[in-house]
Amino acid sequence: MTYDKYKRWKQKHDLKEAKRRHEFRKYKRDFRRRTQGLPKAKIGEYNLNRYSPYSNEVDKNDLKNGFKDYKHVPAPKDFSMVGNPEEFISFVHDVQECYKKKQKVFIEMADIENLSDDAIVILLSNMIRFKEHHIRFNGDFPKNEIACNKLKKSGFFRHLYRRSGPSINNMEGTIYTHGNKKADSVFSSEIIEASSRFVWGEPRRCPGIQNTFTELMANTYKHASKDVEGKHYWWMSMTKDEKEHKVVYGFVDYGVGIFNSLNHKQPGDRLYAAFQKLKSEFSMLPFGKANDKIMEKILKGELHKTVTKQTNRGKGLPSIYKNWERNEIDSLVIITNNVYADVKNGDYHLLGNEFVGTFVKWEMNPNIKNLRNNNG
Repeated sequence: MTYDKYKRWKQKHDLKEAKRRHEFRKYKRDFRRRTQGLPKAKIGEYNLNRYSPYSNEVDKNDLKNGFKDYKHVPAPKDFSMVGNPEEFISFVHDVQECYKKKQKVFIEMADIENLSDDAIVILLSNMIRFKEHHIRFNGDFPKNEIACNKLKKSGFFRHLYRRSGPSINNMEGTIYTHGNKKADSVFSSEIIEASSRFVWGEPRRCPGIQNTFTELMANTYKHASKDVEGKHYWWMSMTKDEKEHKVVYGFVDYGVGIFNSLNHKQPGDRLYAAFQKLKSEFSMLPFGKANDKIMEKILKGELHKTVTKQTNRGKGLPSIYKNWERNEIDSLVIITNNVYADVKNGDYHLLGNEFVGTFVKWEMNPNIKNLRNNNG
């Protein structure tokens, strides 16, 4: 190339670059004007949707080619912890396996047909771990319009891309987290007030709901493994059901789970002998195969009765079970380790996949016992 040809090429190149930089500056200036006053998390959610590689069907069909070096984990069609525990827990295991190996993961959500808030919050709690440890992740949106809109409106992206740690949001979405590792009565009171206004049209006092929150928050600390005790967050979802006029709560913590916690009690612990006695009643069954039967006895206070010799003593799960018996909460479901317990329907059974942690679902509806708030 002669010097004259190079000079002409350089002039054209510089002109194109100047034009490109001018257009980009103009775009950034206009974008800042449009988004002025919006939170950074909201802007990040907008950019995620706008520049997602799956903004059209052609790109969706090229899904695997776009992230060849990512581990693709397909989500079950029924994306629900309560409604589809076996498949959903298996999905969570696959995601957590990628985390342990520090492997980039792509969550395939395109085929989801039903999506529940409890499953969204469990997915969020796992993705936060990827983010905190700088492990790359990505995913697509459900093709089902209802499921897709539910995911976007839940607050999932607002929490995932926020700069600070977990905290309460403004109660416009369905996902709520909290930075305190122990019980926080102020937080639960705020949630109960917002829920009761939705259910009854005015703030009500709900002692059973309050007590359930308190016990679960306390158990998050007590049932954690020793290396993470007091260092991890609990997560919860709150679903407002417009049709049945009720609020459904989902609470999850990633400790070791109830049975793993009890199995690791030391001989000097007051619950050690009591748990061993319960297990001895089912000694004819292989290890872990009687956990569903033991769970029913724990809920009914048999474990604490062995320690205190009193049927009306006991905290934690027995206290939550009492709340259900007194009709102060409804539709109680507990999933921990290899046990699924639907208390209302008397369904206690073993799971093929183990959930390492504890998940509890319950609801507030117009039929539960409540007290009028004189200050409301």
